[in-house]
Parts: sequence; structure tokens; C-alpha cells
Amino acid sequence: MLTFHLPAREALASVGRYDAFIASLGKRAKGVKLVDGGTSFAGQTCAAFGGVYRLAAVTVLDGPTRLHELVTTHRGKDANALDAVFQIAGVASWTAPPADVETDVPFWTGVPAPNGVRFTASALNDGTDDGLLATGTDPGVLRFRVNVTTPPDVTGHYRFLVQLDGRTSSQDAALVKFAERQCFAFVDLAPLDLSVLTDVLQKTPINSDVRRAALQQQLDLLGPQIAINDDASAVDTLARFTAIVMASAPVPIAPAAARKLVTTAFDVRRGLLFQPPLTSCGNGVRESGEQCDGTDLGGFDCGKLGFQAGTGTLGCTAGCKFDTSGCVANPVCGDGIVEPPEQCDNGAANSDTTPDACRTNCKLPFCGDGVIDSFEDCEGSNLDGETCVSLGFDGGVLSCDPTFCFFNVDRCTFNGGDE
Repeated sequence: MLTFHLPAREALASVGRYDAFIASLGKRAKGVKLVDGGTSFAGQTCAAFGGVYRLAAVTVLDGPTRLHELVTTHRGKDANALDAVFQIAGVASWTAPPADVETDVPFWTGVPAPNGVRFTASALNDGTDDGLLATGTDPGVLRFRVNVTTPPDVTGHYRFLVQLDGRTSSQDAALVKFAERQCFAFVDLAPLDLSVLTDVLQKTPINSDVRRAALQQQLDLLGPQIAINDDASAVDTLARFTAIVMASAPVPIAPAAARKLVTTAFDVRRGLLFQPPLTSCGNGVRESGEQCDGTDLGGFDCGKLGFQAGTGTLGCTAGCKFDTSGCVANPVCGDGIVEPPEQCDNGAANSDTTPDACRTNCKLPFCGDGVIDSFEDCEGSNLDGETCVSLGFDGGVLSCDPTFCFFNVDRCTFNGGDE
């Protein structure tokens, strides 16, 4: 089993980094083409992610064959044509343990999924709605532990295929219609495990038995420290390890080999220091993984959760989840139930052509709706077949009052002159 960290920003950074790469490999693959702003696969493109589309979920797929289940081209052809593309790309295949997924990105959770491991939001990210792009200098990481069944590349990295799910930001609601999109990209990740550092040390040419023994001694100390979760001592040991490596540069360790040792040691250190924020449901402060805590609703209200804005009261359960029982659902015109702000709702009997019927927008019939109702003489130019003559005048021009939908006989005449 190997442990990997996927920084939240790396998920989006990979989109631009590999667009051209996917396109160059996929020029002969059906369903893949280069379009302005990115690579289009099965009608989807990652071009607008991070801008119009905010990350709503990231799934690290357990292999390229998952595309057969997740995606079909717009012509109904499956993703078989891309198999060769991803094999050339060196995408890793793997199996996950029963449960070993976690994240330190606030309000996000990680869970094993049928097609890999998935990180998704449990609530919108306050008013900023930035999705996985957390603010600040530490954007947080997504961590998963898997049994990789393919070898790493020459740099010790594994290339994973990730599925990105995005949606338009709620803050853009006035400018951008709500929409969802998914796309696929690659990420290159190095394992964070001590076994990887041990393997790198064994394969590194060192022209000094004393220096190699000193480095091995630090690793021998490091193993038991990690086993008992003594992270402070383990970090100190890693610091001594890297100091020994750097003191030996440029001999007896070549500069390139020294850099690889130091980089791998730093990856192990990152794994040790990964600390998902601890939460305490019931302390009145909303923390990672909590939708709310007591009266701390994180700026949310019923309206922001899709209920009627300005009505109802959002609460918080003892388990720090939103309690929407006090919210008022948005009315559904046509369900036969009159709900504010509906004026009427007769279900299937709602009509925009039947006199006196409740209209399909759940408003009562009114002057100007184009239908002559029982309380109206006319509607616009529709005089219901009446003329000045049929109303008892000798002639003239009959019209309809646009405000009250009554006949306007001002221009009707008698033979002896105007009425």
C-alpha cells in the first residue's frame, strides 16, 4: 500500500498542464479533439474549470477502464478508443483498501467509491463558494492510500486519471445559468511512504560506506518512530537525514541523486505532518466536516440551501447537520397545492386558454392575459365578435379598454351623431 497526497490546487493545475498532451495522444482516438480552451472528450471540456465551473468533487479513478462505465461519446460509442491513449500516458491502475481516505480541506469529505476514491463537499463553502480551491497559503490536500498495481515512472511518480465534477457558482446566479459539467485530467503524484525513501536510498550510488551507513541509521530510527506515531521525533530524524545528504554534496553523492533523496524525504515529512482538522460537534463553532454547529450556520439560511428565500428558519441538528424542517419549500406550480406566493393552483386544470381558469404560472386570470374571462367583455383586439352595431349603435369603431377589459364605445356612433 502506498499513500499519496493530491493538493487541492493540483487537481485544477493538471487540467491546463495535460490538455495539449491528451490532445496530441488522442488525435487519432475517436471522441477526442482539441478545441479552443482545452481538450474535448465525449462533448466535455475542462477549459472552464476554476473559472465558470467551481470544483464540486474530485474522484481519483482506479484505472482507465472506468471510462467505459462513466463516459460514452455523443454518438454512443464507449471509451474503448481511448484505452491506448491512457496506456501510453502511463496511467496507474490500483485497488483501494476498505477505507483510507481523508482530507484537510474544510467542509469536504473523502470516501471510497465504486470507481476509485471520491472527495466531495458536505456543504457550500460559506459565501465564497470556491469549491475545492480553499483560500489562503495552505490550500489543503486530499489523501488516499492504495495498492498500486503498475510501476512508477523513472522519477518515482505515478500518473493517475481523475474525474473532475464542477458546477457554476451560486454567486454567479444572476449572470450564469446553473449548470454542471465533468471532465477528465491526469495528475502526477509521488508516494509519501518510508518504504519509497528506503528504496531510493538503496538505489542511490554513494561513494562512501560511512555516509551510507549514517543515512541508513536515520532510517532505522525513523521506522519505529512512525510506528508509534511519534511525529515530532520522526520529523527531527528526517531533518538529520537531509542534513547528512546535503553535507555530502557534491561528493560522495552526485547532485541529482542528492536532490532526489531530499525530495523523497520531504514527501515522507509531508505525510507525517498531514493533520485533518479535529472537530468537536457541539462547541458552537462550525469546523471541518460540519455543516453547522449550534447557532453557527456559516452564513447559510433557507434560501441559500434551495428553499424559499426570506421565509422559514434554518436550524442545526445535534449531529452538526443542517435542519431544514423549519424551511419552506419553493412552490411547485401545477401540483394542485396553493403555496405562497401562488394565487391559485388547480394542477392539471391550470390553463392559459380556458376562461376563468388558474393560469399555468399559478396566477388568477387577469385583464391582459389574452383570454376573455367571465368578468371581461374583451381582451386586446379580441372583441368576442361584438361591434358597435351589435351593441345597439348605428356604426363606429368598437375597442377594448386595456386596463379593465371592458368595451370602449367612445368611437361608436348613432346616425344623429356621437353617442
